[in-house]
Amino acid sequence: MAGITQLEAINYMLVQAGEQPVTALTGTGLGTDTTMSLFILDVVTKEAQERGLDENVYEQIVPLNLTDNSIPVPYNAIDAYTRDELRVTDSSGESKGQMNVSIRDQKLYNVTEQTFDFSEYNTGDIVTQGGFRLVFKVYLDFDDLNPTTKRLIMEESARRYQLATQGDQAVDSMMSQRAQLSRINSRANDFNNKGRNLFDGSDPRRLFAVDRRFPYYYGTDNPVDSARRGLR
Repeated sequence: MAGITQLEAINYMLVQAGEQPVTALTGTGLGTDTTMSLFILDVVTKEAQERGLDENVYEQIVPLNLTDNSIPVPYNAIDAYTRDELRVTDSSGESKGQMNVSIRDQKLYNVTEQTFDFSEYNTGDIVTQGGFRLVFKVYLDFDDLNPTTKRLIMEESARRYQLATQGDQAVDSMMSQRAQLSRINSRANDFNNKGRNLFDGSDPRRLFAVDRRFPYYYGTDNPVDSARRGLR
């Protein structure tokens, strides 16, 4: 993606701490300063994405892996949740509500029932739509992020690097203000790209709440749910 490159971000960090810029980030002979700045940039890059951005959250239908009845997830996924209604009932018939899931060993994990096996739920609408409808949050490399996110990361990384190497409080105060401005711009851009509003957002439950359909029912018998699943 166009915009700030990783090399430019590293050099910005170095210059803000009164150090010399570098010409490359590969090869042997990287100095301690460059290695440290790369580490800080990587930490902040991941940290900035963990709350979920428009660019690192997406929906995907994933079919069941019939070999072990598990659901594979992308290698860079850090969080996931289901968009399907997967109601869990224990052996006594008591409802445990919507299934809670997490990611373990690069597979989706049923936290509610403590299992990787999703074969019990691979029926009905799940089969019709071609798999489980999941939302993934993933880590992206610095160079794959949009310019406002990159600037936020660069400013915050430069601030942390300066504090770690120079510890100048006056400079930190100035850099803190710049980092805060970049954070505001980044969140405004993210909010604009998500395009959320009360009546038509990414969360169908919000739309259903506004629609006031009580009791709400899922599946092919409900035209709203069927449209959301792409079945109509």
